[in-house]
Amino acid sequence: MTLTGTVKSYAQKLAVEKAVKRVPGVHGIAEELIIELPALHKRNDVDLAKRALHALSWNANLPADSVLVKVEAGWVTLTGTVEWQYQRESARLAVALLAGVCGVSNDIALRQRIATSAEIDADRIQIETFGR
Repeated sequence: MTLTGTVKSYAQKLAVEKAVKRVPGVHGIAEELIIELPALHKRNDVDLAKRALHALSWNANLPADSVLVKVEAGWVTLTGTVEWQYQRESARLAVALLAGVCGVSNDIALRQRIATSAEIDADRIQIETFGR
């Protein structure tokens, strides 16, 4: 299925894509939607970066200063490191819904977590007894 036409925001573009993915029989999408921001929603990159940083700072799911923001021609790129996938997604949504955003690249990495398990740790325990 090919999506063509114009939308007024990145949030609308995401909503259209989400709706089409729910249509039975759709297994692939060629997305050619064009975002035509109304004059009221247009922002320069400096303003958009400030707004994105502000939105991220108010996001309770994100550790402070864990995500970096770069904005170029309305396209927001997120980098940094978080521990959980829900944090990556939370950061993406926080900026995706801002007026003036034309797109989001979510390049936030997940921190490598060291798995521990009681069984693994139990194999390393040694017990010795002495005496009576």
